[in-house]
Amino acid sequence: MIYPNRLFPVRRWLAVALLFSATCMVGMAEVVSREVSLPSALDTGDGVKWKTSEEHPFMGMPDEGAVHGSSARVVLQRGEKSWLEATVDGPGNFDFVLRSDDIEADSGDWEFEVDGIPLVIEEWGSLLHYLFLSGKGPHRVRIKVRYPAHSGSEKYAYVLDDVRWVPAKMIPLEDAVGLEGAGFLTGGKLKPAGYATLGRDGGGVIVLPPSRPAASLGMAIIGPCELSWDSEILRADFGNFSICTLQIDGVSSIPLGTHLWQRMRLTLPEGLHLVRWRNEDYWIDSSMQRIDTERSAAAGRFWKLSNMKISRGISPLADAVDAPDLFALESGDKGGKPIRIDGNIAWQTNKESTLTIVDPSSLAKLTVRMGNPAEAGWGWIQADERGNGNDFVSEKPGWSRQVVLLRHNGYLHWWFKQYDTWWNPEFSPPVIDRIDIERIPTLSVGAAMDGRVSPRTGGWTGRKDSTAKTAGDAAWSLISRPGQKNIAKSTVTGPATVSFWWKNTGSGKVRVNLDGAPVPLPESGETWSRGEFAVSAGNHVVKWVHAADVGTGFSTPGEAWLDALKVNDSAAMPHLEAAPVNPH
Repeated sequence: MIYPNRLFPVRRWLAVALLFSATCMVGMAEVVSREVSLPSALDTGDGVKWKTSEEHPFMGMPDEGAVHGSSARVVLQRGEKSWLEATVDGPGNFDFVLRSDDIEADSGDWEFEVDGIPLVIEEWGSLLHYLFLSGKGPHRVRIKVRYPAHSGSEKYAYVLDDVRWVPAKMIPLEDAVGLEGAGFLTGGKLKPAGYATLGRDGGGVIVLPPSRPAASLGMAIIGPCELSWDSEILRADFGNFSICTLQIDGVSSIPLGTHLWQRMRLTLPEGLHLVRWRNEDYWIDSSMQRIDTERSAAAGRFWKLSNMKISRGISPLADAVDAPDLFALESGDKGGKPIRIDGNIAWQTNKESTLTIVDPSSLAKLTVRMGNPAEAGWGWIQADERGNGNDFVSEKPGWSRQVVLLRHNGYLHWWFKQYDTWWNPEFSPPVIDRIDIERIPTLSVGAAMDGRVSPRTGGWTGRKDSTAKTAGDAAWSLISRPGQKNIAKSTVTGPATVSFWWKNTGSGKVRVNLDGAPVPLPESGETWSRGEFAVSAGNHVVKWVHAADVGTGFSTPGEAWLDALKVNDSAAMPHLEAAPVNPH
């Protein structure tokens, strides 16, 4: 079994460092004279068969600084290479520590193969690797090292230490997580596998390896319900990455980082839903840019799922926030709970958990009533809509109203903290009283504004709207945080007259710019009004800017609408300037 403290094996790193300080002081003749067998040096017993290259072989040697009193080591000069191979029978978990003694070594110093498939790992210092091997075997794990000819140091030492092989019986996926009749669907070059052990508390587990195409596990489920499971994501190496995501209905994806075992609870509304766990491998170069490659890696993140359960009916979270159509994931063993406050049931969040809300619609507007009626300074919640972050702060007692947009494949992520947990760890986390969800049918901004000019936008959305000035649709903008600015931009050719209808409510104003200069138009209000101005000959850039006024504070979310944009040819103007024409 893998224990959580193996993610941070400080004693192992210290032991390996001591090993180098000791062994680098002796000559090769002394090393050979102290050589012991590889199984003895690596404490693997009869379950692992070892062999090494004839030229520049790894040598087992005792050392008081090693984790188990011994390790396997090879010293290479520039241009030399070596390998060490382990053979194991049956499925199970194989993990080990790699150590190289030159932090400036070139990439490619370490490589290894699993059953003949080349898999690349990085060269950064001491690395702990997890390998989950499926199938009957025998499996061969070959570790290959090479000291580049252009390296700075004359010699270079490589160490393998603390090898552990834990055999595990493979079982059907449904049995591995205790969910009879789940009907799991799998995909990927490396597919998920079920093990009778290696799970939380030694129970069954499904392991999703890093793979490209992504390893995936899917199931169809009928809501309303709460689907819960234990989750752990292990990061085995720093040289490659994998993206672990929970995908809902093929649209909404929640990214998940590395974590130790914790409980996850997924709220699903009424209807048939497809839930999919995905682990996609990818590589980065020295500038941290993603590299597209067909190579699959076994040294990235392994996603472990255990103890699945379905609770039928509206989830406690959805019931407490009056949102039966909510899609939400709560992570953490200590989650939130329903409480009664001000005569109503609300959701008391837990500062040791996170809450992520998604929606499979093309655009959803969330209006959240939250706060702490009895206490000021409860801390902060960060909502992270993909591509547009928000910080929500409550500095005094009472409720606040927050509005957030969830665009296609976006998510709203809260984690609960205090301003100063060091000085006052007893602060209560916030309460969520209500979440209203408005799902908005969308279309292009140009089509929504009924014009022959199609504006390019940043933050504006075309939407169906019964309050639109014409045709039942309009361009719409939401300002949900201080400093936010949404811009619709279009290029028009003059001489021409530009006309449109607009309105706005709440915080912020809408202003029109022509070629970077403000157009002198009367301000829009809460009811529809007409704006019109003329432009001279040539091409011009028109911008509609919806933003909060600097220095005026931010009391409530602001909304703005544009509709019925028209550009009509007109007589030539003598100067390149904007002139208001009958703005009412």
